[in-house]
Amino acid sequence: MNITSLLSTKYQTIECSYERTTLDPLTKVRNEKMYTYKVLLVIDVKVGDALIVNPPGGYKIVIVTAVHDQPRINPDARYEYKWIVGKIDDTAYKIRVANEETVKRMVELREHQKKVQAHIDAVGLSAEDVELFKSLLEG
Repeated sequence: MNITSLLSTKYQTIECSYERTTLDPLTKVRNEKMYTYKVLLVIDVKVGDALIVNPPGGYKIVIVTAVHDQPRINPDARYEYKWIVGKIDDTAYKIRVANEETVKRMVELREHQKKVQAHIDAVGLSAEDVELFKSLLEG
């Protein structure tokens, strides 16, 4: 049944689990069923990577739990080993989220600085007073 997988050599196999796993209520152990997929050697895959696969029912995300040096194909398996569809590259997403967080922190800092200046202005402190107080407080 797996003749094409046994004849081809330009791939490796990986072990993965679907992104969502359930916790057994009695043992508190994850019920992770592992699945083996084929990956072309030109795709750099490591443990922890998120991949797209196409099982019955449509595309799903799996997380790589093991990368095999050599393909691990059971010639007697009653199913065909499937290929991954692709690797999820979330680099641009992570950069975008990090940049948003940086901007949020910068805006919060400016808002804080405005509030401090409003208090200074309300009390009527001069720039010299502020510097003197800072030097006294900061040692």
